[in-house]
Amino acid sequence: MNSKQKEEFKKVVLELDKYNLNEHVSLSIGDAENDKGKKTKHIYAYWLDTTLLNKKWVERETCKSEEMSKFFSGELFALGISQKVAWIKASREEKVAYIKAEPFGHPALFPVWLESNPLNKIPGYMGTEVG
Repeated sequence: MNSKQKEEFKKVVLELDKYNLNEHVSLSIGDAENDKGKKTKHIYAYWLDTTLLNKKWVERETCKSEEMSKFFSGELFALGISQKVAWIKASREEKVAYIKAEPFGHPALFPVWLESNPLNKIPGYMGTEVG
C-alpha cells in the first residue's frame, strides 16, 4: 500500500469513528482485479444487514468495496457508509419493520421512516426510551 492509499484509509477510519461505527463496520485492504484486469489495491467495508431469504429474515454480511486508484477518496467512500449509520446500528427487528413497511426503501432513508412512524412515539417501542 502506498502513502496516498494509507492516508485515504486513515480518512475512512476517522470518518467512521465520528459515528461510532467501529464496532459495526470492519475494514480491510486487499488485492483484486480492476475493470482493466489489473490487480490493484481495493478497500472493503463489511457490516451485518437484514434480508428476506427463503421466506426467513436473516442477517447477512454486506460488503462495500472500491478500487484505491489515484481517484479514490476516503471521505467519499466513508460517506457511502455513514449515510446508513442509523440502519447499520438498528436492531434486526427495526430493520424488518422498515423493510415490511417500505419494501423498496433505501437504508439511508431509514431514520426518516423511524422518525415519522407514529408507533415510535410509544415509550419502549423499537428501542425508544421508557418513562
